[in-house]
Amino acid sequence: MSLSVGDVCEALDRVNLKYGLADHETIDTGFGGLDNYRNVEGSPSIRVMMGMGDGRLKMVAPRAWIVPQNERRSAVFETCLRMQWKYFAIRLEFDHRDGELRPCFDFHPGALPAAPAVPMMLKAFVKIIDAMHPHLDAVINTGVMLEDEPGVGDILEAMGSLSPEQVRALLIAIRSAETA
Repeated sequence: MSLSVGDVCEALDRVNLKYGLADHETIDTGFGGLDNYRNVEGSPSIRVMMGMGDGRLKMVAPRAWIVPQNERRSAVFETCLRMQWKYFAIRLEFDHRDGELRPCFDFHPGALPAAPAVPMMLKAFVKIIDAMHPHLDAVINTGVMLEDEPGVGDILEAMGSLSPEQVRALLIAIRSAETA
C-alpha cells in the first residue's frame, strides 16, 4: 500500500488537525494542552513531524527532551530502554552532538496504515509521549528513575526468589498489616 502526503493531509483535514507542509515529503503539526509533557520552554505542547519518504511513514517529535552531558546520562539511557520495552512501538533516538532525545513511530512499507488511520495513530503517539514524560523528565533532571524509589529494587529482587505460594502469603500479610 502506498501513502502520500496528500492522502495524509486529507485525513488530517477530516478531523480538523492543523498542520503545515515543511517540504514535499514532510508534514509539521503540533499538539497542546498535554497533561504531563512540558517542552523545553515549559509549555504543555509538542511538535510532531511526519515524513513520508522511501515508501514509509515516520512520526518524530524533534527536541522532545534535551539530555545534558553529565553523570546522569547512563540513568537516562536505562530509562529510555525501559520506556521502549513498555511502549514497544516507540523508538527513542538520541543525538550525541546536542543531547536531543526524540521519540519516533516508524512504519515500514509493509506495515503502512491507511490514510484515515494516521490521525488516530498521531494522537496515540502524542499520548504515549505524554505518559513517558514524567519518567524521562525526572531522570534527566535528577538522575533518579521513578521506579527506583528507596528499597523497591531490593524488595523486587527478594520476591524473585519466592515461590508463588510464598508471594501470596506475603501479600496477605502486607494487606492484613495495612488494615491493622
